[in-house]
Amino acid sequence: MALFAFIPEYIYSADLWVEAEGFDNKGGWVVDQQFMDQMGSSYLMAHGMGQPVEDAETEINFDKTGVYHVYVRTYNWTSPWYNGEGPGKFRLKLNGETFSAVLGVTGDRWMWQKAGIVEVKQKKNRLALHDLSGFNGRCDAIYFTMDENDIPEVAVIDPEMMSSMPKGLTAATGMDALTHAIEGYTTKAAWEIPDMFHLEAIKLISRNLRGAVENTPEGREGMAMAQYIAGMGFSNVGLGIAHSIAHTLGAHYDTPHGVACAMMLPIVMEYNQEYTGERLREVARAMGVEGVDEMTQEEYRKAAIDAVKKLSADVGIPVKNDRIREEDLDVLAADAFADACCPGNPRDTSVEDLKELYRKIM
Repeated sequence: MALFAFIPEYIYSADLWVEAEGFDNKGGWVVDQQFMDQMGSSYLMAHGMGQPVEDAETEINFDKTGVYHVYVRTYNWTSPWYNGEGPGKFRLKLNGETFSAVLGVTGDRWMWQKAGIVEVKQKKNRLALHDLSGFNGRCDAIYFTMDENDIPEVAVIDPEMMSSMPKGLTAATGMDALTHAIEGYTTKAAWEIPDMFHLEAIKLISRNLRGAVENTPEGREGMAMAQYIAGMGFSNVGLGIAHSIAHTLGAHYDTPHGVACAMMLPIVMEYNQEYTGERLREVARAMGVEGVDEMTQEEYRKAAIDAVKKLSADVGIPVKNDRIREEDLDVLAADAFADACCPGNPRDTSVEDLKELYRKIM
């Protein structure tokens, strides 16, 4: 739920910033919100299940014609688990001419990649995202600048800028941040340093999300810090199947990502509990549950799950998704099983198990 504003050192009047989710015609690309709590906005994703999707297109207008350096903010989404070239490949097109650079295949975080240099000969132009793979290429923004050294590089988190966010969006993105923290803390790759970030994020979210939803300054500030800390943690260890399922719900039904995560988090915690050792005791403690050291393993695991359910209910997150149909489950479960977050889940899963998890929110 925090806003990351990426700011160039100098901004010239001729420069142009284009938010991908604002494209006029999104083609086969879909709006996704998985990283909204980190970036303050959603982005476009080419969810073609291995088949390239139709171009997303929009009209853009320049104040000046001339030579522009073009940068794209994108993410190699397999980087937490795989060191090679990412599969989410795409290119930019301007007025039908395709840029040579393949985007979305390098780096280990959301980052600006240079798409190329282009001569803009007219003020009104057509910009397109051209998918090459159908494997979840991601584009947050496109930046045109006449200064070859003008690369956005500063991140600003300002709680006051979040005060206009509506309650539903605040609740959803806050629960997404909690899902980042809990899944990151219980993933197969979890280790001591990210653990510190995750537990502190869980504490801060438990203390501040209700207030943020009511738009208190303290709640906003606490959540700004919490989501940032959670991002520092899970970006080093990955996530689990709550996110795998949430990604499919967003792709197939446009379910807001944070809402989907909040629906699935306690269900997945229950599914995984026998594979989490003593970690749910620490989750319960971080969420303010008292007396966890006197509880049995079964009791503190239930206490952690119940605390998540209570927080989700308190901020108005629904528990059911009435758009899911039984006949959709084969495709949904297969997509979730193939999702990049699935291998990090502490419990190895299956397509059949995933179907049962979907049924719990139907």
